[in-house]
Amino acid sequence: MKVSFSQKTQDGNMSKTVMWVLIALTAVVYALFWLIGYDRLWAENPDFRAPHFTDLLLWFGMAVVLAAVVVALWAVFRYKRRTGRREKTVNGIAVYRLTLGVAGGLVLLMLLSLIVSSGEPLVVNGEAYSNKAWLKVADLFIFTSSALLFVAVASLLCSHVSTLLKSKRK
Repeated sequence: MKVSFSQKTQDGNMSKTVMWVLIALTAVVYALFWLIGYDRLWAENPDFRAPHFTDLLLWFGMAVVLAAVVVALWAVFRYKRRTGRREKTVNGIAVYRLTLGVAGGLVLLMLLSLIVSSGEPLVVNGEAYSNKAWLKVADLFIFTSSALLFVAVASLLCSHVSTLLKSKRK
């Protein structure tokens, strides 16, 4: 299936519009959270704060995650319906092997994160929290997110350095 230039431009414009709308909504929600009623004290314990827009922030976060999952599943379903079969290579790139490698690497990273995670009790809001399973899961996501963030930043830096070196050679 060929995609015309105008179709690519329309998709790009729609993607930009969605991105800017999400950025604006996020900015508004965070501004409401931090600027209006942030200093409100918690009724049960005045040592803690209970910002007025905490529920809005939590619901907004859950809605964005749910929307991302729905869009991702829709994209996978649409791709599978269009191609009908697995494409081994696209434009000379081994897409199937790359996909398996990335998925396998993510699973391996998560397993390693789970192995090195700690289940030691924490003191949360003045009380001991000792549910070992949830503490290990929290560590798993923290370690995995940190490692993926490090890989993303390292990739950007390598790409930037590579581009600079190529431009100096010319």
